[in-house]
Amino acid sequence: MSHDVHAQGDGNDTLAQASILPIGFANAILEASIGTEGDTDYYKFVAESGSTYVAETFNVPDNGFVNTSGLQLLNASGLEVEADASGTQGTGNVDARVVYKVKTAGTYYVKVIPANAFWTGIYSVRLLARFNEPGAAWDSTDDTEPNDVLPLAYDLRVGLDQWQTHHIAAESTYKTSGLDVDYYRFVAEAERTYVIETFNLAPTNFFRKTSLQVLDATGAVRASDVSGANGTRNVNARVVFKAQTADTYFISIASATGWTGQYSIRILPKFDEPSATWDASDDAEPNDIIELAYALGIGANQAQTHKIVDTTTYESDKLDQDFYQFNAQSGQTYVIETFDIPPTNFFRITGAQLLDATGTQLASDDLGQNGTGNVDARIVYRITTTGTYFILVNSPTGWIGQYSVRVCPDSCTRSVYLPFIRR
Repeated sequence: MSHDVHAQGDGNDTLAQASILPIGFANAILEASIGTEGDTDYYKFVAESGSTYVAETFNVPDNGFVNTSGLQLLNASGLEVEADASGTQGTGNVDARVVYKVKTAGTYYVKVIPANAFWTGIYSVRLLARFNEPGAAWDSTDDTEPNDVLPLAYDLRVGLDQWQTHHIAAESTYKTSGLDVDYYRFVAEAERTYVIETFNLAPTNFFRKTSLQVLDATGAVRASDVSGANGTRNVNARVVFKAQTADTYFISIASATGWTGQYSIRILPKFDEPSATWDASDDAEPNDIIELAYALGIGANQAQTHKIVDTTTYESDKLDQDFYQFNAQSGQTYVIETFDIPPTNFFRITGAQLLDATGTQLASDDLGQNGTGNVDARIVYRITTTGTYFILVNSPTGWIGQYSVRVCPDSCTRSVYLPFIRR
């Protein structure tokens, strides 16, 4: 339950008069105020040793001052242990923010001060627990906010069906120092590869919109796509991350351009690792990179039919492309073909590439010029090392539409044997 407190006559102007500030998102004190110049407000809470707390002033009207509210965190003796006195740590709808890990259990104080000596006005204040500690919670009706700092990261599970949709929120009516940022956390296993993507962003006049970073528990960046330059098809930003150690890792999503709006986010495992799957109703997507390659059986009867998909519905940096993987034997020659493509005004439609496990190109028909009959692109290649190999199918002309793909030993043409008749 939220509490309304008003500073004029509220009696919390000294340490001894501090009001209780309960821990938790739903226990925020709303619309308190700095009523006169130089006024300060004190709040108190009981902290556990080793626990991390985030104190924030938020929903502070932007009245044109460079700074408005500030925060100080004091110990039981009234000594400052952490501060954002000038209100420069806020993002989203937060003005001032303090993050502190308590070393000694006891009573602590949150002191709201004017960051500008002449500022008076309304503010709200809250005290939040770290994501995995007692009292941690989010508002499911408010886009899982607040999750603007790593200690408040929201849980995101690995798997195609575990995607979530949220917003980079516009907070122009409130005083803040930075744009909205969303943090997520996930549990990774050692030596496993994960693909993190933002996707299904509606196109606007901004060319690249989301910035994506993967961080470890210390906040150090392990992988990033800060300009949304790695996306294909309906993906805006993409990071491929291999966890060296089993641990909780973090994802930050921000705006690369000042854009605000809705995005979806997912974490996908590598194609040969636990819980890897594809959406059968969505043309075997997502398989736009080698780590998400779709399995393709060997033989003409193992052919599959898919599509190069229109990307104009979503904000992305590159066109759709499809990866496939197959197991090849040393000494065997394989034929890779795209075929049965409906005729259009485009002369050459599909391109094909054969790659090894490192992503090195071994052979290609990039312009689809080797095919005959109903075959568009064709690659013939003799494998020298047994292992997993990859096929990339894309469009060199910007064409979108349906194609079929197959990989065959020696030839994809079915021989017809006629009996020899003696006369």
